[in-house]
Amino acid sequence: MFDHLRRAKGRSTEMTPSLERKGSPASGLDAKSKAHDMLPDRRHSDVKRWPVSGADRMEQLDDFGAKLRDACGAFALLGARGRNAVGGKVFGESKAGIRLVEICSNLQQFSRSRREISLGGHDDLFLILQEDGNALISQHEASHWLQPGDLALIDSMEPSEFTFFGEFSRQRFALLPRASVLARLPHGKVVGGNFLPAADPANTAISAVLQKIRLLVDPDPEIGAFLGDALLALVRVMACEAPRSQQTHKGKEASGTDHALSMSRQYIDNGYRDSNFKIREMAETLRLSMRQVQRSFAALETTPTKYLLIKRLEHARKEIDQMIAGRRSDLISTIAFEAGFSDLSYFQRTFRRAFGNTPREYIRGIAG
Repeated sequence: MFDHLRRAKGRSTEMTPSLERKGSPASGLDAKSKAHDMLPDRRHSDVKRWPVSGADRMEQLDDFGAKLRDACGAFALLGARGRNAVGGKVFGESKAGIRLVEICSNLQQFSRSRREISLGGHDDLFLILQEDGNALISQHEASHWLQPGDLALIDSMEPSEFTFFGEFSRQRFALLPRASVLARLPHGKVVGGNFLPAADPANTAISAVLQKIRLLVDPDPEIGAFLGDALLALVRVMACEAPRSQQTHKGKEASGTDHALSMSRQYIDNGYRDSNFKIREMAETLRLSMRQVQRSFAALETTPTKYLLIKRLEHARKEIDQMIAGRRSDLISTIAFEAGFSDLSYFQRTFRRAFGNTPREYIRGIAG
């Protein structure tokens, strides 16, 4: 599904709040609130942006790609801002018979198409824990916006896509034996694109076992084997659960900031398809100040403007995938307007910046 991702390096694809052009009806902001959204964000100082020692060193995409290939298999890399360089780090270790890989970078995107899969080297399931930043992870027509603490399960033998929008993001990959996991699942069960939000009890259990494995020092082989078996059993539970499209964080309602975030996200999730959606009007409806809204989204290392845009792009991308699968026969413009965009050229530009291709190129790349 992602064979179209063989793109030329150097294309500018960063999606930042600056994508909201002045006066664009698709932005959903009046001029004053848009300016507020685009104020310099001190959270992105070098200290905060690179919490991992050594991750701020810049290197060529090919060099970073070679490290990623050795750790997890071949990926196609797309640098941020059209650059052929990336700041990041790849670190791997083996514990309890499981390969653990930490990946942090400021890439725009990395992906596995049929081409990368054909290069061989790995036959795993990627259990992914989002530790810092955010990521849009896609497989089997499912896309999930990962925030710190969320888990995803990706099949390394099927096309997949990881989009970071040129911002710092850190994940921990646990490379699980694909055959062992699939052998115990119901016949015909499709694995890949599975998601567990941080608040889910199964997520808590999986994360706890992962942490226990990571902290092992010269473990008793039997203990390591028990932990490995426990992790595989929990991952099978994750694979069998019904797909989740909504992320909930019910455990975070104690503070005012988290309450504002919960209300704001729910409001945007329910209303992003309205092309007249305005962040300031949302704040007034929820009886929040713009500063409260801004600070609440800062906890996710994003802004309400960007969150709104990502929701619209995610909707459009899913519906275009439905077109490719033959389940829709609408025009691209119909999908764009349905997703909340009121300016088709603006939609095409932001789609290209986010995913590396225009919608039409995206369709041709998959269908071809």
